[in-house]
Amino acid sequence: MNHFTYQQQRYIPALDGIRAIAIALVITRHLHERMWGFLSGSVGVTIFFVLSGYLITRLALQEEQTKGRLNIKAFYVRRAFRIFPLYFLVLSAYCVMILAIRVWPPKIAPFVSALPYYVLYFQEIPFWKLALTGQLPFYHSWSLGIEEKFYLLWPLMMLWFGKCQLRYRLLFAIVTCVVFAAQGIAAENIRSYSLEPYAFILLGVCLALSLSNPGFYGLFARRARPLSCLAIIVAATTQFCLMPLTNFRGLSVLFASSVTVLIGHIVTSDSRTRRVLSSPPFVLLGRLSYGIYLIHVLCISALEKVAKPGAGRFVGLIAYVATLLVSAALSYCLHKMVEQPFIRIGRRFAAQQRTLHSVDCAGTNQSPNDLNTLLGTIHINHLHWEPTSQIERN
Repeated sequence: MNHFTYQQQRYIPALDGIRAIAIALVITRHLHERMWGFLSGSVGVTIFFVLSGYLITRLALQEEQTKGRLNIKAFYVRRAFRIFPLYFLVLSAYCVMILAIRVWPPKIAPFVSALPYYVLYFQEIPFWKLALTGQLPFYHSWSLGIEEKFYLLWPLMMLWFGKCQLRYRLLFAIVTCVVFAAQGIAAENIRSYSLEPYAFILLGVCLALSLSNPGFYGLFARRARPLSCLAIIVAATTQFCLMPLTNFRGLSVLFASSVTVLIGHIVTSDSRTRRVLSSPPFVLLGRLSYGIYLIHVLCISALEKVAKPGAGRFVGLIAYVATLLVSAALSYCLHKMVEQPFIRIGRRFAAQQRTLHSVDCAGTNQSPNDLNTLLGTIHINHLHWEPTSQIERN
């Protein structure tokens, strides 16, 4: 695949396939079955982080190249209508079960203390404070707080570096990634706010920025196969051999780096792996991954009333399959009844924002780079957003 073909890809089904693998791993992490420990299921969240950074940046680069600008109001409107409706619906369900029905009395106090953070989208703060107690409901939403801050700040950071050449933006992303990873490793034994997850996201950002350059793309594509083989060995060794033995955070950085290389190989080639990941079952599960992520812990809690943890490997396997299928079925219903309608509403509002901005600029003879249009449009060399592209499924 040459660079032009790569740039023309608006939607890459294999990336939804990668999401499917990620959510399948995450479920094993939250099941109370020791038999799944060898999978180190928490790496599924790491995969989501790297994917988010890559997709956000790549699609932004594409839109800037075709339209020359990013309407930041439209961008935030689309993200709000994509993320918030289903999130707050599930949070409301937790509120009803815990505060009204009082299903889990021991969890009422931790939930009440965490609720303001959940509402304000700082879920990672109670997670790092209380998750080890085992009494914090909705703890898995911490990763959404991380990603949403990236969605909020990254366009503004690109604005700041908007007139810089690609290599300077890439240098900024690399340096920031290293600093964040180092902070996370240094704070390994401290239950505090960690910047390490942002390092994983920035690895995806670095990949997208690098592949947007034809020279680097050609260099990477020629060496993608041996690099991907090495990445598979490193990722597998890290996930299956090292992570079950130690919680050293540097292993997560190593795994995320390997995932970044593998994603690069998948998006720049027409390999058999890409074709498998693009198959309908993988794509469907990947598209439902956001809903599954939000509700699968509730499904686990319900199913474990029947399939008791520790009842044997067969029961553990049944519990996993049942959780995956029930979560996917419920997520499909929520996708049709909640996600899709609100995404369409968000797109309409975003389209209105773009139209209003165009009229304002035309009516006032305003330059799009004027300070007065800063909140309406970001002009940079490689950033613009495609409202109907793959990121809407992120």
